[in-house]
Amino acid sequence: MHLQLHYHNDLELSVVMYVCLCNAVTDKEIAQAVSDGANNLSSVQNTTGAATGCGSCKRTTEILIDQCLAEKLIDAA
Repeated sequence: MHLQLHYHNDLELSVVMYVCLCNAVTDKEIAQAVSDGANNLSSVQNTTGAATGCGSCKRTTEILIDQCLAEKLIDAA
């Protein structure tokens, strides 16, 4: 699976996508958690509850975390 979302303007999204249906966690909430300092799956899970139910969203959550961290590095450069 290849998923790529582009975050701009301090990780704000114009469209919201539910990533974790079990806990109703959106991509915007995951992006905000990363913006606030979460830097791995465990910290995003603790902050948002994403990927703590059935687990089917775990990989998508990891991809979003990686993309948000990459965007933070680009913005910091």
